Amino acid sequence: MRWRACASVTIVEHQADRVLPIADSVDVLVNGRVAYQNTAEALERDEFTQARLPGVMHDDAASVSEVRTA
Repeated sequence: MRWRACASVTIVEHQADRVLPIADSVDVLVNGRVAYQNTAEALERDEFTQARLPGVMHDDAASVSEVRTA
């Protein structure tokens, strides 16, 4: 039996590059609000969003000015 078919795990991590390789989906919260929802693969390809979301890939990222969802 495959675990992905029957289990969900929530990981809270401030350094997304550590968990993106094992994640299926990503929810990024900024000040308690969902700032981004998509697949981990989509976030890895989206350099614009990486640069805008604090803690995703760059420590000096700008703050989020709009909510982006899949």
